[in-house]
This record gives sequence, C-alpha cells and structure tokens, in this order.
Amino acid sequence: MCIRDRYQRRVHGEELKKQFTRKKFSQGKMATRNYLKIGRVCRINYGADYGKHVVVLDVIDSKRALVEGPNDKIPRQSINFNRLTPMRFVAKICRGVHTGILKKAIEKQGIQRDIENSNAYKRTQQTKLRAGLTDFERFRAQVLRFRLAKQARHQARVLSRGGAATKKLPQRKSDSHELGCRFEYIY
Repeated sequence: MCIRDRYQRRVHGEELKKQFTRKKFSQGKMATRNYLKIGRVCRINYGADYGKHVVVLDVIDSKRALVEGPNDKIPRQSINFNRLTPMRFVAKICRGVHTGILKKAIEKQGIQRDIENSNAYKRTQQTKLRAGLTDFERFRAQVLRFRLAKQARHQARVLSRGGAATKKLPQRKSDSHELGCRFEYIY
C-alpha cells in the first residue's frame, strides 16, 4: 500500500464509510403496505382461478395461507403465497372467520366497491372485453381508434396555429351506438 492510498483513506475515510455502509431497513409506506396478513385482499395470479379476488384468513406457514373468496365463489382453501398478488385493501376480520361473517365484513367495509374502482380491476375487465371480441368487432374498434386519432391531430394542428377550432371534422353516426356501446373503453 503506497503513502498516497493511506492518505486518501485517512482523509476520505469517513466518506467511504458512508458510501459503503448498509442502510437499515426502514418501516416506510411501501414496506408496510403489501405484506400478507390476515384480512389482506389478494388477487390470484396463477391457475384456474386466475384474476379472482380472495381474502387471507390465516397464515399456515411461511409459504401458504388459508384464503377464501366469497364474492368470486372461491371455496376456503390453502394456497401458495407465490400465487397471490396482494392488493392495498385490508378487511378488518379475525383469524379464521366463518364465510357468513366474512361476507358481511366485506359488504360493510365496502371492499368489493373499492376493488371494482381499482385500476387493476378495470384493466383486467378491459382485457376480458377485448378477448371476447369477434374479428369484425376488433376491426370496428380499430376504425374508431383511427378516427379518434385523426380528430386529435386536427385539434392539435388548429391549436398550434394559434386559432380556435373553427372548422370541425364532419361528425359520423356513432359506431359504438350501433354495436350496443361495447367500444366505449376499448381504445
């Protein structure tokens, strides 16, 4: 070790210690939000019940939990933690409650309403809607997206020139009305 290295260690030693020391785990918002505990609402991310919501009733061991989904008609069963995606909703229930009490607690606390208003639920519903479209309906949705993009380009062009939108594109009969409003949230 040369003299220069010793000098740098002595002078800059405190900075090096600060730079390379481990930070302690902080109990921040993200750390406490999504861990699995009794009452946590989770979404099943694998298997036959993919996309359905369950509530953790009990933790069996370090890898499994006892869950039940009364609203999605999922019976009480043991499921691996790897197959659960925790959500931010927690039902205030006791450990191992009966199905009827669980249903009442979910209804009283408005958890089902919160789940339906979450972005993840809306995204899965949109994916299911798109998967159920026929070839012709997918084509109609594509045409609607093109029309919407054309109107947006037109408005942007008019506004970039500094004027108000005086000339409007001709309005066509709504395709979503013809198809029973199925394309309201597709594009």
